[in-house]
Amino acid sequence: MEVAVIFLSIFLLCFVALSLVVSTFWSSRGSSSRASDRQSQLAFDFVPTQLYIDHTSGSAIAIHEGTKRIGLLTSGTSSPRSVSSADVLACFLVKNGEVLTSSARTRPPALAQHAQSMVSSEGRSSSMSDARTPAQHIELRIVVNDVECPISRITFLDMDVKEGGVLYEQAMRSAEHWYRLVSEVIRQADQQNQEPMSLEINSERKEAVSLQQGA
Repeated sequence: MEVAVIFLSIFLLCFVALSLVVSTFWSSRGSSSRASDRQSQLAFDFVPTQLYIDHTSGSAIAIHEGTKRIGLLTSGTSSPRSVSSADVLACFLVKNGEVLTSSARTRPPALAQHAQSMVSSEGRSSSMSDARTPAQHIELRIVVNDVECPISRITFLDMDVKEGGVLYEQAMRSAEHWYRLVSEVIRQADQQNQEPMSLEINSERKEAVSLQQGA
C-alpha cells in the first residue's frame, strides 16, 4: 500500500513538472513570435545590424552599419522609411524638451545650410517648451532631406520615473548609443563630400606644377 502511494506521488510530481515545462515552452514561443512579427512589420528595405523598438510609442530606429542605411518609424501607426547616409542632415538628443547635444552636416554647403537652420529651429522650439512636465521624456530627433516629413522622433523614455533611477539611466544610455551611431553616419557623409573636392584641388595643383616645369 505504501509503495503504491509513493509511486502515485512520484507520478503526480512528474506530471506537474512536465506541465510547467510545456507551459513555459509555449509561452516563450509566443513571446518570440510576437517579437519577430513586430520586427517583420517594420518592413525596412534592408536587414538591420542594430534595431531599437519603443513598445510604448511604437517608434523604432534601425541601422545597417555596412551600408549606413537608417530605418525610421515614428509611431506604431506610421509607415517605416529608410534613408541613406547622404540624406541624414542632423541629429538631436533631447531630454524633457531640452536639446542636450546635436550633430549636423557641414558639407556640401546647401545641405549644411539647411541642417544648421534646422538646428537653430529645434533649439528655439526646445527653449520654449514646458520643462515642468512630471514625466521624464528622452528622445532622438533625426532630420532628413525630406520636404514633406523632415523630422523623425524616436522615443526612449516617456513615463514618470526618477531621474537617475534604473529605468531612466537605461533609457539615457540607449539614446546616447543611438545618437553616437547616427552622428557617425553624419560625420562619414561629410567626409565623402570632402574627398572629391580634395582630389580636384590636388589635380589642379599637379597641373600648375607641370605648367611651371614646362615653362
